[in-house]
Parts: sequence; C-alpha cells; structure tokens
Amino acid sequence: MALKPPKVKPLRKIRTKQVSATPASAYEKGEKIDKVDRRAFLESVSDLRRRGNTVGAIRRLAKIDGAFSAAAHNMVQVANSGWRACFRNEDGTFNSEATKALLNLIGRIDTVYDYTTGYSTRRGLSVLLETMLRDVALSGGVGVELVLNKQRWPDRLETIPINSVEFVSRGDGTFYPVQTINGEEISLDYPTIWFEFSHLDSSDIYPSSLFEAALTQTFYFDEFVEDVRRSVRESGHSRLTVELNSEKIAETAPPEVKADPAELKKYMESVRASVEDVLSNLSPEDALVFYDSAKPEVLQSGLGSKVDYVPLMKTINGLMSTALKTPPSVLGLRLEGSQSLSNTESLIFLKTAKALQEPVATVIRRALTLAMRLIGYDGYAQFEFRPIDLRPESELEAFRTMRQNRVLHQLSLGLISDDEAAWLLDRFPRPPTALNLSGTMFMKSNKVDNPTPNSDPMGRAIQSDQPTSAGGPDNESR
Repeated sequence: MALKPPKVKPLRKIRTKQVSATPASAYEKGEKIDKVDRRAFLESVSDLRRRGNTVGAIRRLAKIDGAFSAAAHNMVQVANSGWRACFRNEDGTFNSEATKALLNLIGRIDTVYDYTTGYSTRRGLSVLLETMLRDVALSGGVGVELVLNKQRWPDRLETIPINSVEFVSRGDGTFYPVQTINGEEISLDYPTIWFEFSHLDSSDIYPSSLFEAALTQTFYFDEFVEDVRRSVRESGHSRLTVELNSEKIAETAPPEVKADPAELKKYMESVRASVEDVLSNLSPEDALVFYDSAKPEVLQSGLGSKVDYVPLMKTINGLMSTALKTPPSVLGLRLEGSQSLSNTESLIFLKTAKALQEPVATVIRRALTLAMRLIGYDGYAQFEFRPIDLRPESELEAFRTMRQNRVLHQLSLGLISDDEAAWLLDRFPRPPTALNLSGTMFMKSNKVDNPTPNSDPMGRAIQSDQPTSAGGPDNESR
C-alpha cells in the first residue's frame, strides 16, 4: 500500500503580490532607472582585484573578460537543452488531466493574457531558465518566487539573485532568507519562495560559484597578457630611427647663432623636432629624402630572439581552462592537441554543464507543484531538462528511433499508459482518434533497423573496446 502524504491546507502567509525585490525595486515611482555603461575598456586587472566582492567580481568578469564570458555563456547555452513537464499522482502514476492543466498553466505563466495593465515585465519561461542557469553558474545557487494574483491564481515566476539575500536562523537548525533594499529588511519567509544550490559543502550555508577558483588564474592570465602587450609595444615592432650629424647641422646655423651656445642649442633642437615631425606623419607610400647630415635606419624587433612566450602561454591556458572547467577548444585557447582529445574534453564539459540543470529543475518543480495544488490537483509536478547532446539533428535520428522503439515496447507490455507514452515521445496530448494500445502486445520485437549509437565521429572517438558478443556456438545468431 502506497503511503499518502497528509493533506495540508495553504497557509495564510501566502501573499497575493510579489514579495521579493528586483533590481528595479531600489527606484521610486516615476524615477528613471539608470542605464549603466560599464566602460570595460578602461578597467584594468588591478581595478577588478580591488572590488572586494567575490560574486561581484565573477559577475563583472562574466561581462567584460573574454575567456570568462565565453565560459559562462557557452556553459549556459549547452545546459539550456530544452525541457518537458508533466504531473503525476501521489503514487507516481501519470495524470493525463492534470498534465494538460499543467501545460495550460505554463502557457499562462509564459504568455501575457492581461492587456489592460500596459507594459508587462513578465518573462517567458525559456529566457527565465536561461537567467536561472546563469545564476547557478555565477553564484552557485538560484532562487525563484511564484507570484500569485489577487485570486491566489499562479501569475508568473520571478528570479531572486542569491547574492542579494542573507539567511536568518530560526533557532531549530533551519533558516529563512531576507533581503535588504535601501536599508529596509524584507523577510522572504514565505512558502512561495525557494532556493536551491549546486555542489554545496555540508559545512556551508551559502553556496559558492563554480568559477570562484578561476579568479586567481584569470587575474594571472590578464596580467600576463598586459605584460606581453607592453613588451610588444616597447620592443616587439620595428622602428624607424634617424641619426643626425650634430657637427654638420651646427655648420648650417647662421653665424650669430653659432656664437651663442644657448641659441645654437635651440637651433639644434628645432632641427631635431622638424625631422621627428616629418617622420611621425610619414605614410607608407611617401618617399623619404634626406641630406647627408641625417642617417635613417630601421631598428628591427628583437622579441623573437630574446623571449619566446609560447611555452608559458600554453601552461597558463591549461591552468585557465582547468579553473574555468571549460575545455580550451571552447575558450579558443587551444594551441595544440588532437581532435580525439577535444571530443573527450567535450564529453566532460557536458557533465559539467549538466550540473547547472538540477538546482533550476528543483525550484521549478516546487513552484509548479504548489501552483497545481492551489488549483486543486493532488500530486506533484515533474519538470526536467532534456538530455544534452552536441550532435546535429540529422545524426540524432538513429537515437530517436531506438528511444521510440523502447517506449513502444514498454507500451506494448502495458508498463506505461498511452498518455505517458505520448508524453515520452513528445506527442502529448494524444489526438482524440488515437487507439489505446497499452498492454495489447502489438510489438512483436524490439529490433531496430541498423541503429548504432557510435556511428558519428564523437561516438566513435569515445566508444569502448568491449566485445560485441560473449562467444560460443551460437555466436553468429547473437
């Protein structure tokens, strides 16, 4: 007999308006919101070091630093692999009617229905998930609030930056979050607010970003690039020099100037300045004509013969990629290596990107579950991201064929219902004319025509060398 959770009525603490603060909450009504120009081209590494806030420095680097921004952007894009949702009964069985209501609810949250309120700040679920995945990557956690309307009907979802909250102890080992806006403390102790963290240590309360370990390496990398840039500017380019014959130039001075040392010095300096002015404004197509009192010469760069930065750059690139948990191929820092190495790194990168999904899926599941229970459905919402796959759509057809075959075989055995099979095959809800096939044993065999999971380049690169059969007299038949 399945255990049923006790029925708990919604508390009076459920608010019918938004509780958490957004970045716009710091402004009064009618006040223009500042449009900040980051002026990143003026910010040096030392300025970033003096920020004094880890999450602030990470968020800043994710906007202005090339490698940091590429790591955060690519990881979020890979993790945002699409989603699907359904509603299940308390015993885990698929609830068709509630799933339709859930998809309808997500459509209401995702779409603006009330056109009488003017401009709406409601964000679509896809872009909202993108922001939440980015929050997990940059701050280590994510927060969300289910905002209700005056009728206690689910209205929209709002994200809460994890670095904007502090936790207050209740004295019994639990805690609740608070926000401070313009010196005013806002309690977020409501059942419509959830926070979840990624890779949280058991000894910590607050999460940390997976990019926190990259701060030191990023600063080191940026300082190295600045040093190389200064070195190249100083000695990395060829320079045109002109050697002036002081004796011959002094002979060209008027007699009264030769007799006065101070005037002769001024005359010599004026000749030097005039030559410098001509050379500074010289174009590549201009001819250079000079007297025998001047000797032009091209000073070649000695950078190649003095210092070789490539070995050091390779080492720093490796440290940088490790700290950012992103392959050098993704960051554009790979200087050498085979394609097989890149494929293996890509597989590890997919595992890292997948770690961003679970905190987001958890808070979305809790928000949708509460929303459905307020509507009147008992059970729980299931929200999950689709598997991450870098293969193009054309190469995924064999995998989808095998997956469809497996689902239909389970449907044939009666292990899943017709509606759940349609949901698994992304064809829910079923058409009214669809036949009920669950348990009819319509599948005679689960054999699929020539599908293989290792027919693509990446699959061949990472496939194991295990034998295809165990041997024996019936080896050919197997």
